[in-house]
Amino acid sequence: MWGLGRRAPPDSPHATPGDHARAALGALDDLAENGPVAVVAHSAGGLVATELSALAPERIGAVLGLSAVFPEDGQSSTSCLPAPQRWVLPVVMRLAGTRPPEAAVRRHLAAGADEAAVQRLLADLTPESRAYHRTPVRGRVRAERRGYVFSDDDSELPAVLQQRSAARLQPAVTEHLPGGHLPMLLHPERLQQLITRFVQRRASGSRHD
Repeated sequence: MWGLGRRAPPDSPHATPGDHARAALGALDDLAENGPVAVVAHSAGGLVATELSALAPERIGAVLGLSAVFPEDGQSSTSCLPAPQRWVLPVVMRLAGTRPPEAAVRRHLAAGADEAAVQRLLADLTPESRAYHRTPVRGRVRAERRGYVFSDDDSELPAVLQQRSAARLQPAVTEHLPGGHLPMLLHPERLQQLITRFVQRRASGSRHD
């Protein structure tokens, strides 16, 4: 979206999911896109999708979570983690920031990707602010169409956390892809087909596993 509109993503060290959601709405304004849109939210992008639903529910017609985090109303991405991670992670972020070390990127975030993709990811990786992960989101996603794509071998966001997020989203459509946290690198064609099918599908309430 940032490449299509004239807006840049928030670069404040204190940017919250709400700040990113407002910037996304500004990008839609730049594109004169006023009708309901479909949002594909990957990983912590589920926080932005939740805020978008609170800020402009009439503009969000569909939300597809892709190995995404969807907290409860009033939770942050860290507070919705199981113990002890929800206590340990904020301390780690305060001391070391939010950018993962290269070894962690290779082992978890980019697991299964080829070396060229890993190098590109390491070069382009821009960490979120600490506030992004510690600020509670408002409301929940209430788009008419909701779906969730599970990454079945994801060590960055393990299956149990994906299942909890999907339960909060209450999707009518679920899909599964093999591999780790970045299916857009591992299975781009299959992911494109899933997204296209989801966007084109009417809100029929059917479920596909």
